[in-house]
Amino acid sequence: MGREEDDSAITLSIIPIESTTAEFRLTVRDGRIHGQYRFPGEDEWREGGKCDLPVNGSPNISLQAYQGPADAEHWARFDDLRVEIVE
Repeated sequence: MGREEDDSAITLSIIPIESTTAEFRLTVRDGRIHGQYRFPGEDEWREGGKCDLPVNGSPNISLQAYQGPADAEHWARFDDLRVEIVE
């Protein structure tokens, strides 16, 4: 999980994932963004990282994937993507 602040990327956590399938979600609680993930068959979400909401402007999200051997193209497929605002 990472964030960008003042045009600089900040890595919050690096989590090696062996599975080819996972679910991801971002939630906001108590003024912080929480990144969570879980693998197929799991009921509980794992905390991937957290950070404060932006001070100026609205938050934006971006999905990026980094995995695979150095000598191959790196592609990721995202299915069932939705953005839901619950107040």
